[in-house]
Order: sequence, then C-alpha cells, then structure tokens
Amino acid sequence: MWAMEAGRFFRFAFRLPAYQGAMRMVAERLAHDEEQRKKAKGLEGREIVPVPAGELSKIPGLGELIEYG
Repeated sequence: MWAMEAGRFFRFAFRLPAYQGAMRMVAERLAHDEEQRKKAKGLEGREIVPVPAGELSKIPGLGELIEYG
C-alpha cells in the first residue's frame, strides 16, 4: 500500500468493507472466539490488555503487590 499511487489505493480501500476473502473470515472467527472466551470467563465488555513478562511491576499500584521469587 505504501508504494501504491494514492488514487489507486483509495479505490481499493473504498471496497474493503465488501471484501469476503479468507483473511476476513479468519479475523471474524478470531473476534468471535475471543468474545466467547470473555463471555465464558464473565469478562464481557471488558478490554483485555496483554502485558509482557516482567512488565507487571511497572503498573502503578500493582508493582508493590507482586513478589517475585
């Protein structure tokens, strides 16, 4: 997309909502699976933010509660 002429890019981009390809189906299935997982855990409507290992201690108010060892 970065190498494409702007007019051509936007002609394609305009059609993206109508795309019914394989990647769209994968994205929809992943979104559905995530929603089902949240529902099963009682987390509906909550955003889940992944935190890399070793980063929990940097979260204000949480770092003091975690003991490593």
